[in-house]
Amino acid sequence: GLDRGRRVTRSVVGASNKRRSQYTRQRDTVADRVVTGTGTRKAEAVIPNTVFGNNKRIVFFDTLLKTINPDEMEAILGHELGHYKLGHVRKMLISSLVFGFIGFYLLSEIFKSDNFFIQHGLENLTVYSKFLLFYLVIGSYTFFTKPFTSHLSRQREFAADDFSFKFTDGEHMISGLLKLTKDNASNLTPDNLYSAYYYSHPPIAERVASIENKLK
Repeated sequence: GLDRGRRVTRSVVGASNKRRSQYTRQRDTVADRVVTGTGTRKAEAVIPNTVFGNNKRIVFFDTLLKTINPDEMEAILGHELGHYKLGHVRKMLISSLVFGFIGFYLLSEIFKSDNFFIQHGLENLTVYSKFLLFYLVIGSYTFFTKPFTSHLSRQREFAADDFSFKFTDGEHMISGLLKLTKDNASNLTPDNLYSAYYYSHPPIAERVASIENKLK
């Protein structure tokens, strides 16, 4: 359970001083804490780094720690640290704020006229019904942006994998990814078009192939 997770965490954090010093040289700041939490669903494995203030944390759920060994955990930790070093979390937060402001601006403009809501079949025009209709239909208008955001997210995942590969054993990253896939019952070979459109993470087969190419 949680106690075992803490023991595994300590064994990883305390292992390989040389490797940890490489992480330190490559990053401006080392994540202050690697902590464990209790996961209630198999899909809960890792909460990526939080980067606000002085407390930078990466959370590994005990459901993950029961599955992987310390070397695999170190490889996955390297992936998450890659997101921090490469600024992915900060960029994601900034882009979310920008798109949020754009969404509220569009909503304010649409609210100036009832035509939009009437054309979508809304008869009882209230503030609440307008908000609900806007929320339900906005996805249809932003549908074309999905492949672009998915592509950007997948490229960041590959970049984080590459960062981990510089400092950890790629074989351990592969075995860790395969265990995660098995535990989550994920599809190893999804349809290429579907995954390109919807998947924010590359299919595991593509990530494994990318790492194997670097091992050659």
